[in-house]
Amino acid sequence: MMSNNLPTIHALWIGEKLGAISRCCLHSFVMRGHEVHLHTYADIIDVPNGVKLVDANKIISKDQIIKHKETGSYALFSDIFRYELMRALLHKPISKGLFHNIIFK
Repeated sequence: MMSNNLPTIHALWIGEKLGAISRCCLHSFVMRGHEVHLHTYADIIDVPNGVKLVDANKIISKDQIIKHKETGSYALFSDIFRYELMRALLHKPISKGLFHNIIFK
């Protein structure tokens, strides 16, 4: 059961299979009423029920994925992905609020 009062949870997964901890974390958000969007570049075989798969290419195309040369970590890419996700979700026009006429004469 989703709650309209709770924020949507967004996550990124690169690969075809979730780890046990990741699967449990996603499931716990769903069980507490959050809508959960899992951004991915591949079909994932073990997604918990209630988690919505979202094509990560809508945020950053797959050909831009980068990994650390020595460790193979996606940490830098996941940071960049989060910035682009925030830009896509939070970028909105300035509302015509109290100071609109003062700022935009």
